[in-house]
Amino acid sequence: MPWQAWSAFERDFNAAQGQLRTALDAYDTDYLTIRATVLEAFRQLAADSARRLGATGQQVPPDFEHAVVQEVLSVLPTPELLRHTLTLRFRVGVMLLGSEMLAEQRLAAQERRNLEAIESERRLAESQVVAQERAIRNTCGPSRSVSANSARPRKMSSAAKPPSRSACASSSWRRRRRGSKTC
Repeated sequence: MPWQAWSAFERDFNAAQGQLRTALDAYDTDYLTIRATVLEAFRQLAADSARRLGATGQQVPPDFEHAVVQEVLSVLPTPELLRHTLTLRFRVGVMLLGSEMLAEQRLAAQERRNLEAIESERRLAESQVVAQERAIRNTCGPSRSVSANSARPRKMSSAAKPPSRSACASSSWRRRRRGSKTC
């Protein structure tokens, strides 16, 4: 139900609750008359049924009419019972229309595509950064690293030292002429 229809629904629901209260009050007021009318109708029905059953040659129990009347009395609700068991209430539920479900599915699919595109762009950017870092390391030589077991850098032998900035610059000048990246 659209939100705008709520006030009309609430008004109709309150009117129905008022009608139920009126009906329960009328039943309470007229209960003795209703009970007498129902009992009289079932006494006549039980007497007529007993006569018809006897006319077929079947044995009619002597307390047949009394048993029918007692059964009716046991199921005839009292006003208190009706007030406790007969109520109106509503529960909020949602029923989607087919067009709404299709629109929701399309929106969800579009959101999934957007998330996948964002994740793909993130992975691409990450791999580009890794590739650039690798290219820089390869271009400029090995980098100094800190040992996992030691908080200070290791002393490197002169053979393992990275080339000086000027050596890297001279080799990068040759690469620039060929279109490669620089340090």
